[in-house]
Amino acid sequence: NPGEVPDPAGISCKECSPGFSAKFGAEECAPCAEGTIAPSTKTAFCEVCRQGYYASDDRATCIECQAGSQCSAGIKTHCADGELSSAGQANCKACDPGEVPDAAGIACEECSPGFSAEFGASECALCPEGTIAPSPKTTFCTVCPQGYYASGNHMQCLVCEAGSQCSTGIKTLCTTGSSDEG
Repeated sequence: NPGEVPDPAGISCKECSPGFSAKFGAEECAPCAEGTIAPSTKTAFCEVCRQGYYASDDRATCIECQAGSQCSAGIKTHCADGELSSAGQANCKACDPGEVPDAAGIACEECSPGFSAEFGASECALCPEGTIAPSPKTTFCTVCPQGYYASGNHMQCLVCEAGSQCSTGIKTLCTTGSSDEG
């Protein structure tokens, strides 16, 4: 019978244990392949776990996928850097530009002003020297115009003061004999 194999003496049949299967006429019980289970005895064919679940190590039950992982075809893999998922998800997803996964890897959180994040980033990055991000959820920091420099917190462009020169958002002090314009 399906799910049964001959006992060692060949006199009677022995049921396959959970996690194993045997097609009709098989000589021995075979362990279920990765991502598949046999939840009961006398199983003829192992079954694939549904989306959002993965097969237990003993291949007897399907387990709900944990947050921060994706489970498809009964196999669990961890989300890549910059991606997240909640429990029971078949696929991980990247956060929108200007957002990054929270510490638990469950939800997206906005980058603060002065920081930016491109699509799929794993953490918010401080704007480089001479650039700003004046609002939260910024994708790319912008360079301050000629005659202005970026504030220390990278949140606004400030007018270049007399005795200084400002180019590409960076302020430098004028030296003797140089111009203090723009």
